[in-house]
Order: sequence, then structure tokens, then C-alpha cells
Amino acid sequence: PSEDRHSSWVVLHKESILKKVNGALFADPSLKEYVRLSSNTGIIPTAMIKSTFPEYDADMITQFMVHFEIGHSVDLSQIITNMAPKGPASSDLGPLLFIPALVHVDRPGSAIVPKNSFIWSEDAKSTHQFFTPRFHHVLLYRLSNEFALPPVHATPHHSHLSRSCDVWSRGVKWISETGVTTIVEMSESFQSLSLAISSPDKTDPEYLKLAHSVIEVIKKTRQEFCPYLEVVEVITCPPEANSDHSNDTRVELSSLKKALLEGNKHL
Repeated sequence: PSEDRHSSWVVLHKESILKKVNGALFADPSLKEYVRLSSNTGIIPTAMIKSTFPEYDADMITQFMVHFEIGHSVDLSQIITNMAPKGPASSDLGPLLFIPALVHVDRPGSAIVPKNSFIWSEDAKSTHQFFTPRFHHVLLYRLSNEFALPPVHATPHHSHLSRSCDVWSRGVKWISETGVTTIVEMSESFQSLSLAISSPDKTDPEYLKLAHSVIEVIKKTRQEFCPYLEVVEVITCPPEANSDHSNDTRVELSSLKKALLEGNKHL
């Protein structure tokens, strides 16, 4: 149901609608189900939904896509300049929809992992296993919706409006209102997902709280969409200032836990 009590729908054949929506977004261009939605940034006006699915009510399809985490509503005021739809009438496009599956832009130059970041990753145990595209799209959806983008109906004095966010084909970066920088990115092989997070103040409890919350979202989403994928959790430690080594050290979290339990003093 939508927020408007007078505009609610009961969908009896969701599989049929899902097939059409997925066909429009994910089908090979050579197939008849494919519909070209012209957006490299994933931002489209909801009016485009009406022309793409003329046989359905546009509001119903929009709410359907939001419900199944295919896309979520955004305001033009929320979108940074290089992600906003182009054109002289871009300010008159009306409501917009952000669909992670449509993002095809490359990693921006601003998405550089700061030095001394806390870096956590999940790697597929087998070279024959992969994170799925659906997992990746839903994860981008959830991270951008929960942490990165300000609420659609935020008031001008809302602290979340100070957030800034970059989304590209394999990742998302945002800076919180307290200055914490977070980058989540999928590897090109779709076999490794990494989280890099840094803060001007490493003692800030919000820094660790945010890291825990993001990891929780990643794990929950993976268990939901990649239930049979076996992963290894890895912590990447930057070289110490007085160390002779210039490369980062990757440590499996299971090994670290074992060493701590055994009282290893040389960690």
C-alpha cells in the first residue's frame, strides 16, 4: 500500500509483474522483454515508468518496485549535480526513482580509500562461487536508502541533508554528517565485497557503531540473496609507521579470533 489510503493496490499476480519489471531492467538487449531505460546514473523520472509499463497504473508499479527494493523515491534536491538527469527541463521532471540496477557510471575519482581506514571484507571461499547481481543491487539500494541519501521528506534543518553520496556500478560512498567516510565496493569478479570506513576521530563511538551497522546490513542481505555462498571475513591492516613493510596485511577474522582466545601476545 502507498502512503495515500485512497491509492492502495492488491497484487494477485506479482510473479507476472516481476517478470516484466525484471525483463525491462535485466534482460539481454536482444530479447523482446528488454526495454531501454536511458539512465547511466540509475535516476529516472517516475513518469518514465508510465511509458515503460503502459498497461499498469504508474503509481502502482512505482510502489511495487519500492516494495521489492528494486528502486526507491528520491527528490531532485537530494541528488548531486553529476547524478542529476540532464536536460533543460530537468527541474520539471517531478518525482524521481533511483534504481541501482541501472547505474553504469565508473568509479568516481573521489572514491579513494583514506589512509588508515578500517577495512573489512567478505571473500568467496571458492573460485567457483560468486555474489549475485541481485544481491549487489539490493545492497546498494539498502545502503543508499538507510545510510547515504537524506530522507525524501526531510525538513530543511534535518541533519541528514548534510550527507553527500556517490553511487557507481560496483559501489557506493557517502560521508556522514559527522565526517565519517564509508565506501562499500564489489570486486570486478563479484567474488569479494569490501567495506572501508574512516573518521577524523577514531575514538568517536559513532564510527564503530556505523561500521557495525553497515556490516550487519551486508551480512543480512548476503544471507537473504546468496544463502549458499560460503565466505571468509578478512580484516586488512595498514602498515605501522615504524614498520619495514609497505604493504597492507590481510588477516582472516577467524584466525584473529582464535589467536585472541589463545592469548597470543604477538598480534
